[in-house]
Amino acid sequence: MEKEKVNFGMDDPALVNPHHVPVYNIKAVSRLVGLLPVTLRAWERRYGLPRPSRGDQGYRLYSEYDLRLLQWLKRHVDAGMSIGRAVEYLHELRAMGKDPLTEQAVVQPERPASLDALSQQFLNA
Repeated sequence: MEKEKVNFGMDDPALVNPHHVPVYNIKAVSRLVGLLPVTLRAWERRYGLPRPSRGDQGYRLYSEYDLRLLQWLKRHVDAGMSIGRAVEYLHELRAMGKDPLTEQAVVQPERPASLDALSQQFLNA
């Protein structure tokens, strides 16, 4: 199965939806989502998800939407669902016209709390 190359022409869906612009490499996605690169590649191979684009040199490039997808899948796996069942559930939701990924915001990595913020939280508690 041949992967599509990054294309920023007028027919590119990324121009229609900026959440589909491929910008993250596999190392960044691994860090942001908390999954090993080998797991990301296995899920892609076994379940067809996500479907990263490929850069000019063949490297995987992931979009914000891909991040949402992986976060959604990981959340269900962490809750005890098998990855295979999580993928089936996603397909079932999409077949019913529901896409849980369009309703979810991308979770940004936590920043270390400042001393002032921690002090304020302590005082509020």
